[in-house]
Amino acid sequence: MSSWYRLELDVVLPIKPNEIIVQRIGRIESMLDDTVGKDFDPETHWIDNTVQPITCHVNFHAEFKLSGEEIEDVIDNACRAIWVANGEYCKIQPQWLYLEAVPWEACPRGEEDYKRLLE
Repeated sequence: MSSWYRLELDVVLPIKPNEIIVQRIGRIESMLDDTVGKDFDPETHWIDNTVQPITCHVNFHAEFKLSGEEIEDVIDNACRAIWVANGEYCKIQPQWLYLEAVPWEACPRGEEDYKRLLE
């Protein structure tokens, strides 16, 4: 049986002097896509210049279907790919969500809400 998942990897990358961090993020994204076989998208959250070394916080995320693989194995492969592409240790916080049983709640808005919100 196969199941849909969303995997997010929050990565903290120390920035080296005169480094173009976008190039390193691109290398990591390519390594993730090739090694893990999933299509990861990076989003740079922020650059923290209040600490030394200055760090870049990046979130790599992907939604995919697993057949016969365990999510823990995918996470291990993703972390290994990030560390290889980065060339050294960096902090990684993996988070995953099982998409086939996501809790949700309907929040309908009716005519009373229309009046309330537009008054």
